[in-house]
Amino acid sequence: MVAPISFDIVLPCHNPQSDWDNSVIEDYRAIKSTYRDNFKSLIIVNDGSTCKVNSDHLKKTIPELVWLDYPTNQGKGYALRHGVARSTSEVCFYTDIDFPFGNKNLLPSLNKLQEGNDVVMGIRDNSYYEKLPIKRWIISHLTNVMTRLLLGIPYRDTQAGFKGFNNQGRKLFLSTTLKTFLFDTEFILMAHRNKLKISTVSVTPSETVRFSSMNSVVLKKEFINFITLMKR
Repeated sequence: MVAPISFDIVLPCHNPQSDWDNSVIEDYRAIKSTYRDNFKSLIIVNDGSTCKVNSDHLKKTIPELVWLDYPTNQGKGYALRHGVARSTSEVCFYTDIDFPFGNKNLLPSLNKLQEGNDVVMGIRDNSYYEKLPIKRWIISHLTNVMTRLLLGIPYRDTQAGFKGFNNQGRKLFLSTTLKTFLFDTEFILMAHRNKLKISTVSVTPSETVRFSSMNSVVLKKEFINFITLMKR
């Protein structure tokens, strides 16, 4: 049974793959058919894509679409805060533009938030790590260990691209500051320290999930961001 609460979904978009709009529409239709009375808005933030991103097809097909964009790439954390700030429903979820974990996590997450949790976070299962390239596997496991040991966060995975929260969680999320990938960890660290009620759901990657590359420049920036979190 679907919890009787409304929700929005926020998606960051930066140089998406070809045919991305049809993929989003497919996911939208699946969500709309299941959560017709709950789903209110799909908020997509074009985070300064350097390639041409045509939103016309989406705007014609998705009545609930809120399309936001700005000219200069700012980073995933910035993009999601920009989108979450436009959310007006009782609950807000965010994930990646390709819905890497599908939409089956929405129902248990809605129920957990209806039960009184402030934040629901995805925890990637073993099948995710089995698909990772070796470099990403090492980085992911090292990050998870450092997060638990050095930041004191009692969760084995803070970086999964699926999270949801109520109004209290939304206010805290909007107070995060990191623009790049570690904003996820920053948010969960703040939620944990502020004693928000956090619950988890296991998430499984879709068959078509794609893994972005992480070059040395990105890794250096994220290492500096991690040190910043340690000093707080």
